Amino acid sequence: MFGGILERMILRELVKVSALVLPGLTGILLLVGMLHEALERGLNLPQVVSLIPLLIPPTLPITLPASVLFAACQVYGRLARDNELQAITGSGVHPLRLLLPGVYFGLAMGAATMALYYRIIPASQDQIDAWILRDVEDLMYARLRSERQVSFPWLQYEIFARDVRDQLLITPIFKRRAAVGAFDVVVWAERGELRVDSANHRMLIRLCCGEVSGEDGTVGCFEDRVWELPVPPFFRADRERSARVMDWPELVRARREAAATAAAPTGGAEESGPAAGASQRRHQARGRLAYLETELHTRPAMALGCLLFVLVGCPMGARFNQRDFLSAFVVCFLPIIVLYYPLLVGGNMLARRGRLPAGPAVWSADAVLLVLAVLLCRRSVR
Repeated sequence: MFGGILERMILRELVKVSALVLPGLTGILLLVGMLHEALERGLNLPQVVSLIPLLIPPTLPITLPASVLFAACQVYGRLARDNELQAITGSGVHPLRLLLPGVYFGLAMGAATMALYYRIIPASQDQIDAWILRDVEDLMYARLRSERQVSFPWLQYEIFARDVRDQLLITPIFKRRAAVGAFDVVVWAERGELRVDSANHRMLIRLCCGEVSGEDGTVGCFEDRVWELPVPPFFRADRERSARVMDWPELVRARREAAATAAAPTGGAEESGPAAGASQRRHQARGRLAYLETELHTRPAMALGCLLFVLVGCPMGARFNQRDFLSAFVVCFLPIIVLYYPLLVGGNMLARRGRLPAGPAVWSADAVLLVLAVLLCRRSVR
């Protein structure tokens, strides 16, 4: 029965080691997250540092399983190295009983991960987006200062600047993309400035003392001219809410609504006018449905990973009893990096695009790891 001195001792050691490792792993991953946010949004260092409290929760579903695996390898490896496992099993204690503390620990960490996914992580992601949307103009200038450009393949325009001084663009270049993908307008100017009208989702770029060339090769000069552009989608407050910022009840409601829209009856093979618009909405709803279903499966699958990592780490730590526990951790983590995470990420991407059913695509990584864990535990018990 769980609750004896032996089980409590093993569980206490697992908690202790995991608590020591988790901050370090979270800090390392946090640096990667900060770098990603800085590159994606064009933020400067003070802005990224102010986001640290909000970036911590989204990193925990990745660092918690790793810390659990490290703790299992260290604790059970030390028990085997000190011949405590042999002494305990020699006294008549079944080996599976020694796994109970690890199982309970993995379940507790999985429950904690699921609790984070229920509200805390979506709320953090939502606050990050809200913080970023507070001042779009500053963020546009920050991107131009850091990268000297605002350029994405899916934008209708590109903006470049040799330098940015306060709110002044030095030698800006503006390119407007035509429907076919080529640039139909290219503008060079000595200086310019940006103004963002967030309420109307417009960006006004004012250029002074420059030249404009058209698609037909004509070139003209101007003293002062203003172009009106749409604000990039990731800077717009009215964009469609991402599944990552939805808490669990909101995600379930959104999935139900998308399923209802996608299942609406069609009007026949040849549709035009309003019927064609309804068909387009159904097509978009099917894509969003696949996206939402993938998110609904991904969160519990990530939470279950904590338990599976323990079931892999415990027998491997015991088998590497004569070596450094770091060797057991590396040996365990290599197949997880090579097999588990590629399967999880690859299945997630295919499911989001609707190419595979969300359930099998997302849970395949956990299924493979479960088979590996059962084989390792069975061999260790023997």
